[in-house]
Formats: sequence, structure tokens, C-alpha cells
Amino acid sequence: MKNLFILTLLFLNFKSFSQYNNGKIQFNDGSELIGLIKITKGNDVKFKNDDDSKVKEYDKDLIKSFEFTENSILKKYIYSKTSHLIDEKSRSDKWNKLLKIVIDGKVKLYEYYISVHNSGHTSYYLKKESDDLPIFYYGEGYFYKQKFIPFVENYFSDCNSLVEKVKSKEIKQNAFKKVVEYYNSLCL
Repeated sequence: MKNLFILTLLFLNFKSFSQYNNGKIQFNDGSELIGLIKITKGNDVKFKNDDDSKVKEYDKDLIKSFEFTENSILKKYIYSKTSHLIDEKSRSDKWNKLLKIVIDGKVKLYEYYISVHNSGHTSYYLKKESDDLPIFYYGEGYFYKQKFIPFVENYFSDCNSLVEKVKSKEIKQNAFKKVVEYYNSLCL
């Protein structure tokens, strides 16, 4: 029975990676394609006009964003370089990462997942309209060299009530999504 359960989980996991979903790709030049989309394990995008069409792959540097519906849930992604703030200095990555839009508002929250040697790591990035690139925010239990409270004080300095809730630990570090939701609903 246990083996049947494991085989079923493996099949469902394989099926989710092999499945195309209805969606749309938006390119940097403003053009769009509507059809069937699949994200590969390497975070590339495969596209088909319909089930009978030939598969096309597009260079990540040409794609601005894409979205598709999976299990009745709309999922939105962008390809973007990212920035890391270290000691008040900014360092930008030189390659585009596939970022999933988790929260879309005045401040966007993006999720970046990378799988290395059969284990995964998730990082989160923020982007205000005034930011050139999404900025590293949180990475599964650590903040690299930046601390949570000083980061929130600096990045969300235009929202005193949020900064006070974080400083008083009413909103804690592990509730980082709540920080973004609070800002988007109650600030500015």
C-alpha cells in the first residue's frame, strides 16, 4: 500500500511538470502569444499554439512576463534581474531569474525557487514602482547580511505604522508576507 502511494505521488509530480496550461506570453517588444504554456525544470518556457502544434522555446531575455491557469488558479511570472542590498550598497545579478508574482500591489512580492542537488531553496524579492529591479527580501530563514527590522525601516520608511508594528514585533520576521499585505492595504 505504501509503495502504491509513493508511485501515485511520483506520477502526480511528473504530470505537473509535463502538463501544458492555457496562458499568455508577453515579450519585451510588446507582442503577445496566447496558447499552451509549460515551465520546464530549468525554468524555461515552452509554448504550443494548441495540443497538436509543434513546441517552441523562447529565449528568457526576450520574455517580459507570462501567465497561465493551472487547476483554476492564475499564476503570473516575470523574468528579471534582481538586486541585493548589502550594507546600503546595491549589487545586481547579471542574469534573468524566473520570479513568480505572489502579491501584486503597490509593492509586489516575488518568489524565486531554485533546485540544487535534489533540494530546493526559495527566496523572496520586493519591487515598488520606483525600484529599477526587484530587491532581495527574504530567503528561507535568513537575511544574508541585512537584518529584518532595519530593512523594513528603510524600505517601508513611508509607512510609520508598519515600521512600528515590526519594531514592536507585533509583525514578526517569519510573517514577511504580512508586511507586504499590510503596506499594500493600509499605507499610502
